Amino acid sequence: LVMIEDPFSLARWHISNGCTPVNFLYMDPMRILHTIASGFCSASSSSSVLTLRFTTERDMSDHQRYLMEDMPRLPYILFLSINVAANEHSFGASLFHVLRLCTGVRKLTLAFDVSTRQLEAQTTCSLGCICHQPPNWKTDELLLSHLVIIEISAWRGTENEVAFVERLLNWATVLKEMMITFHQSVTESNAEDLCQTLLSFSRPETCMKFYVYRGLYAKVPYVPEG
Repeated sequence: LVMIEDPFSLARWHISNGCTPVNFLYMDPMRILHTIASGFCSASSSSSVLTLRFTTERDMSDHQRYLMEDMPRLPYILFLSINVAANEHSFGASLFHVLRLCTGVRKLTLAFDVSTRQLEAQTTCSLGCICHQPPNWKTDELLLSHLVIIEISAWRGTENEVAFVERLLNWATVLKEMMITFHQSVTESNAEDLCQTLLSFSRPETCMKFYVYRGLYAKVPYVPEG
């Protein structure tokens, strides 16, 4: 298990080899990243599961350097889980870069961490924010030719989320199944519109499954009309 917090400052890392967690505070991020990569350097490695947590600060005006480009390649990761706490920032560029380094992934799990403050604010960052860098993720091609299952939870259908999922469905050329669980704040009427949007992005051979919440804890399947 590998956990990365705040990829823009890379101030805190949590690394676990399955036995004893090791914490790295304010160390050289490139040295830490290559230490992580050494555990996933061969196809015979038993470490095929990678878990990342991306947490961005609400105010990122002081962050001038984008560090994600220095991440090493991890081609033998089969199961990739990413928890995103974006605080209304764009996360597409960072996730695109991670996926570009993990092209062997077969199952991708995305979980969005949404605070009550975010639900109330409904704000987005400025176009000049570093979170939009680099912008090539919106146009560059990426082939995820092994990715067959995608699971997404706490999905609200924000502009950033929709933009990323549209690109993700384009990259996943052999995708068999995609399961999306909407956030509790999404009503069934809103879910219908979001389902139709997602279906317009997907390939005919991909089985799309949707889930909504009735109440706080009752998650039920949702079948869009038509």
